[in-house]
Amino acid sequence: LEFRRVLFRSAMDDHVVAPRAELLASLVAQTSPVAVLIPSSADGKEIAGRLAEAAEEYVRALALDPGHHDALYYLGNMQFDLGNLASAERAWRRLVEIDPTSARAHSQLGTLYFCVGDPKPLEPERAAAEFQRALAINREETGPLLHLGEIALIQGDLAKAREYFDAVAGSHYSSVEAHFYAGYLEWKAGNVTQASELLAARSEEHTSELQ
Repeated sequence: LEFRRVLFRSAMDDHVVAPRAELLASLVAQTSPVAVLIPSSADGKEIAGRLAEAAEEYVRALALDPGHHDALYYLGNMQFDLGNLASAERAWRRLVEIDPTSARAHSQLGTLYFCVGDPKPLEPERAAAEFQRALAINREETGPLLHLGEIALIQGDLAKAREYFDAVAGSHYSSVEAHFYAGYLEWKAGNVTQASELLAARSEEHTSELQ
């Protein structure tokens, strides 16, 4: 599972907003990140209840084996999805203390630091450091590369962002995000026609893949 979101209350009383790390909406429209709305009424409470129960199970497992890698990792995931960011960070930090080569824990820490919420600020430098560690451990994973490109993008380093996105597309051509960002960069550079062609071509390919 890719946990790219951090839960926080929206201005709407009956929803919880789960923003994704894909920041294109904020880059283009200068608004908040793309969001998935999870009802906080019946369905949302049921989802939160299952997550809380799962977190409790991992806590019980860790009481028996405090250094269990999977229990620490998934406890962090559950806490992250519940919006308990400090608890998620503690679980993943504990995991990398036990196993510094845990690429997945470093990647999740990067995701955590690359999320925004109230009162949590965006921490791109810390996020980049964790994604770099994850990438150094496992260079076959393109997720850290994609996130490093996103970080470079929001920091205004378009050349570096392009390098990262090209690297993702080079090893994972079906990455919709990489091609999407490539189109955005062309648009940002004023190459509207090329941007439209890139986005249209990738959209057609993605549609055919889903059929």
